[in-house]
Amino acid sequence: MKLLIAALALFLAGCAGQVRTVTVVQKVEVSVPCKVATIEKPVMPLQEASVHESFGSKLKKGLAEIEIRKGYEEKLEAGVRSCQ
Repeated sequence: MKLLIAALALFLAGCAGQVRTVTVVQKVEVSVPCKVATIEKPVMPLQEASVHESFGSKLKKGLAEIEIRKGYEEKLEAGVRSCQ
């Protein structure tokens, strides 16, 4: 009988020391290479202007270049935003 009580005590003591596992979720940022198509630089009208053109012609080309640059900058900014 004493042997049975001792065995029972050892059996219950073995279950009392059970280890509990806890799962922890940790967020880790991983860098991902950005794949954006190459944005071609447009031809600027003032680059092709000659010295002998009239002021009005150069003014028109300058105004057109401003609009072309705005569009080009928007494309570049959209490419940068897509990688963030």
